[in-house]
Amino acid sequence: MLIEGTGFPLAAGCYLYLRSQSRGWPMTGDRLPDLMWSGIFAAGLLLSKVPNLWVLRQARNRNAAGVRLGTLLMTLIGLALAGCADSSSSTSMRRGGTTPMVR
Repeated sequence: MLIEGTGFPLAAGCYLYLRSQSRGWPMTGDRLPDLMWSGIFAAGLLLSKVPNLWVLRQARNRNAAGVRLGTLLMTLIGLALAGCADSSSSTSMRRGGTTPMVR
């Protein structure tokens, strides 16, 4: 948790540093990102809470079959979200956007 919790202050620090070094904000030269894929991704993350809560309820009731089914559903949602994130980065690159750091 410490490593993940440290990432947020580092990202905020990078943002503030870049903003202080730029003459205009947001920086010029790049188009603003398309929000379709990020909106789908955010909605998927919010909707993934439903099977998480269902699996928690099944585990408390000691229903192994329900836990297995819920875990499978969460895995499929995770794969779909990974595909959505990949589509977002490849779409951005086709339009001349910035390249992703890890590909």
